[in-house]
Amino acid sequence: MDADAVASLVGITGLPADQAAMYLEMAGGSLDTAISLFFDGGGGFSGGSVDPSPSESALPQTPAHELLFGRNPAPPSWIDQGFSFGEGESQLGVLQGANGPCGVLAAVNAELVLRLGLPPSSTPVTDEALAGTLAAVLLRCAGGKSNVVVAGWGGDGGPSTEVVSTEVPAEEAAVTAAVLSGLPAFRAAGGCVLLCYSAVLTRGVDGVKADVAADGGDLPLVYGTHTLCSSELVNLLVEGQARGNVAAYDPAGVKTGWRTDARSGVGLLSRVELDSGIPLADVLKSPPAPVYLIHGGDHFTFMWVSKTEGEGDGVSVTWTHWNGLPPNRRLSTFTLKPCSLEPLPPAPAVHSPTHWRPTVGELESIVQADPADKAARPGQWRSWRYELALVNAVVLAEDQSPERPADAPAPTTYELGEPPGGKWRCGSCYQSRFKTMCFGDNEAGTDSCRHCGLPKDAAGWTIWRGYDELAAGAQAKVDRTFGPKVLAVLRTRWSAAELIAHGDGGATSTVGGAEFDNRVTPIPSV
Repeated sequence: MDADAVASLVGITGLPADQAAMYLEMAGGSLDTAISLFFDGGGGFSGGSVDPSPSESALPQTPAHELLFGRNPAPPSWIDQGFSFGEGESQLGVLQGANGPCGVLAAVNAELVLRLGLPPSSTPVTDEALAGTLAAVLLRCAGGKSNVVVAGWGGDGGPSTEVVSTEVPAEEAAVTAAVLSGLPAFRAAGGCVLLCYSAVLTRGVDGVKADVAADGGDLPLVYGTHTLCSSELVNLLVEGQARGNVAAYDPAGVKTGWRTDARSGVGLLSRVELDSGIPLADVLKSPPAPVYLIHGGDHFTFMWVSKTEGEGDGVSVTWTHWNGLPPNRRLSTFTLKPCSLEPLPPAPAVHSPTHWRPTVGELESIVQADPADKAARPGQWRSWRYELALVNAVVLAEDQSPERPADAPAPTTYELGEPPGGKWRCGSCYQSRFKTMCFGDNEAGTDSCRHCGLPKDAAGWTIWRGYDELAAGAQAKVDRTFGPKVLAVLRTRWSAAELIAHGDGGATSTVGGAEFDNRVTPIPSV
């Protein structure tokens, strides 16, 4: 097992090394898949145990706390987090200590960069700049109210059960001054929680509850055994409303319209769009300035434009990306080409499904990449061969999707070709795998499937094709499945873009290509 992958999974999840190795083994060595298995499977809370029934005196005395953390103390990953920044080339990036509050940190960091005018990453963050950014967040949460609430710690000024709430007029100068006077507490441990208390109290307890309920969400705003930052909490800071829906449509398929001009101007790209098949809101994909939160599914990072070159279809944009969470804490630079910054066409007024009943011979799924190719050329997935499962009668019998309209483009289909002479996989068994947990593998020299008994010519088989032999749609599916998560997320906005990673000394390479080496030109981790 790759020791670096084990170490990365340990750092992200808090698992013991032997358990991290087990998750990686279940995930076939894929770190991204192992992370998803852990978080989706309800693994243990990495920040320590949570008292299921703390006494009243153990909780901070503010109504904001329960909306954020329920009837539990703030976990270590949150209460230990402040707004401290990196050094050298990373002076503009907020440092994150442990998994959990990434959405809050990325939202504040992106707004800071936006307010500073997209400066170089080496720009130091002054007290005035940070205070102005936090004040802007709170003024947005006020939503036209006459006052903003700035929270602080009582006692000796460090995190405690005593929370002091100060109301100030909802005016930029007054709020900035109030934040500036308490800035040491925001920069230190507990500062992240103080900002969240301030945002909830400014919006109002009833206002936050109404926001969350409007999209069918649940409280608290920090959720799950891993105490992750919800989309409601991110939207409270970015939009001024604790709404959970980031999509272009509501559950009924009608376009949403609740966002206001008071929003921060920061965009968002998310793995959620790939998983749901529903585009994110127009203003999130085409914000007024090129600063984006990046949501990889279980972690938030952010990026901003550092250079634009070319025109029209040949435009290329170089981005700076910051991930403040160890073990993948890194300031990265990469180029997308083509990468127009012009707004996308707005999503239609009503969402319509685009999945049609499949055609026999159409690509159903990618079974695997050739293990020998992966071992010989790691990271160069565009030079690998792939095992493909095609749509057959089993798939058609179970797919109840609408028939493809006559004016819709016909799908690409593939021929099975001659029966395989070596080891083969039964097409019929593979397409019923979710019911039987049988993947249809058969030894060489057999003419019928050892699992279902069907003759080879009746059962069908999977086929192998090189990346260059695939149609564009299948190549895009391979890119999403075997390429880095960041490429899949970025292509929800720039569907045809190639990602060119940058390394030290001016080294560059297109990810996935024959010259790509992640050790020389590292890919941003999201």
